[in-house]
Amino acid sequence: METLKSSKMAILLSCLMGMFFIFPLFAQTSYYIIPGILLLFGLYYMGLNIKQHQTQMEASTKILILAFASYLIVPMLSMFEYHGRLSFLDIPCKALLLLPILTIFTRVKLNIHYFIGLFFVACFSIGAGAVIEKFYLHWADPFMKYNRITAGNVAMGIAMLAFSLAIYYYRIKQKGLTLISSLAFISAFMASLLCMNRGALVGFALGFVAVLWLNRDLLSKKLIAFFVIVAIASGGVAYKVAQSRWNLVDGEIAQCVDSSHCDTSIGIRLQLYKSALRGMEEKPILGWGVGGTNVMRQQQAEEGFISHVAGTYTHAHNIFLEQGSKFGILGLLSLLSVFLVPMWIFAKNIKVALNNPLSQVFGIMGITFIITIMGCGLTDVLMRHRIGNMFYFTTVILLIGFQKMTLHKKQ
Repeated sequence: METLKSSKMAILLSCLMGMFFIFPLFAQTSYYIIPGILLLFGLYYMGLNIKQHQTQMEASTKILILAFASYLIVPMLSMFEYHGRLSFLDIPCKALLLLPILTIFTRVKLNIHYFIGLFFVACFSIGAGAVIEKFYLHWADPFMKYNRITAGNVAMGIAMLAFSLAIYYYRIKQKGLTLISSLAFISAFMASLLCMNRGALVGFALGFVAVLWLNRDLLSKKLIAFFVIVAIASGGVAYKVAQSRWNLVDGEIAQCVDSSHCDTSIGIRLQLYKSALRGMEEKPILGWGVGGTNVMRQQQAEEGFISHVAGTYTHAHNIFLEQGSKFGILGLLSLLSVFLVPMWIFAKNIKVALNNPLSQVFGIMGITFIITIMGCGLTDVLMRHRIGNMFYFTTVILLIGFQKMTLHKKQ
């Protein structure tokens, strides 16, 4: 009976983890519900660990906690320095609160097949949803509950996870699953393209290179040729879908350079980057604070350093420059830590699991996902939005958990 209960619990939790990727783009606040349920289970198992005196923790987990904690502590220091709003801490606080989910993986033998199966459902769902909303419902952009840039970045993150799985199934010679995961990638990739988000394509390019590098032992001349064709085809489709926007980019850059007319989409972003860099020079340690960056841009507009149009914007359209101007060098380091520390954990465990492709693929998925999100962050502030924040941290925690759970498991 106990074994049956344990099996049912494993299936339930595995399904919840897979379902996390299905709902966020379709239903607001749903990106809180599943992580919230998983957190409750995590706290329950954490309580059992404490009760049974099983409180030992790996060094890498301790470093991960410190990295996530720094992402909260630096905004707290800024808040005390500039008397900022307490409500702003809501977003970075959730990163730390999600960590107990990792204890689930130490107590329950989760079913990877359910997780991956529902993940594929998510890929096909967001692809179908984007097509229906764009071409049949004639919405201006898919997933209109959210900013199209944020939605495009989330869809691209999911697409690159599917692409990593496609390479894994190719490695273990599972032709059927290679095909399914490839189609899942195409579906999620198209959803991202339909959001008309140029920044997501930067994330795709970086993630694509990361996947190939991490699987370089598989690369034969034929496979390299295949991936070159895939890259060219993806680029061609991306250009065709967003051709008007690419032409607009070209024209706006030419306008800004030739006639100093920079109050265009691209021109304003260039001004915002310049503004953020100057802000970091002026207040390098703790930055300008949450509300201070708006004041900073207004002052710069009055001085003529940026245009008055650029002075009305509320963020720098670059996650790294935004964090640096808002929270200084300390803030930038805290942001880099929540990217680089998980990446280091994934890379370290990949080396440990040299003969374990199953564990390795979760590490490859993790590194690829982080690089993709960092690439998307070059033109957006995904982590500033609640959905982006929850999507990133929940995904990273799930992948770390699955990688560690399968580390010493036979293929």
